[in-house]
Amino acid sequence: MQADGNAFIVHPDAEDLAWASCPDFLPEGYGIAVLQGDPADHNTDILLRVPARSTIPYHWHTSAERMVLVAGEFHVEYDGQEPVVMRQGTYAYGPPRLPHEAQCRSDEDCLLFIAFAFTWANAFMVVCDTRDEIDQFWKAMSAQSQAERCGQRP
Repeated sequence: MQADGNAFIVHPDAEDLAWASCPDFLPEGYGIAVLQGDPADHNTDILLRVPARSTIPYHWHTSAERMVLVAGEFHVEYDGQEPVVMRQGTYAYGPPRLPHEAQCRSDEDCLLFIAFAFTWANAFMVVCDTRDEIDQFWKAMSAQSQAERCGQRP
């Protein structure tokens, strides 16, 4: 979807919008569409599709997260803060490294526009109860050799 220096617009229902599956820690049915940038290298804007009545597990990001809810009703709970309710058009800011979880509380899928600030890497954290859970996430995250270039800058 990148514009190669040109201005562009994207409609969330566009037929040429490339939806991909999300990391394995998110259940089946979640989707991500990169609108601009490269999640591995630069500032990145994405659409995130969250299935109706589902929960995004506890996690955090190394960069700031700027979100606008496009559709649905979305609840976000940041550590140490009161939960917030996002409705269509609501903007939310999550600072880097602030753990949070979220839920799509509507009967329709939630759709979020998310902008991530520049960082050498985006990261997340999932709290696991057992070693088996840790092994499951580690195996999924290291399935691509490019993802294992920790600490290296291009």
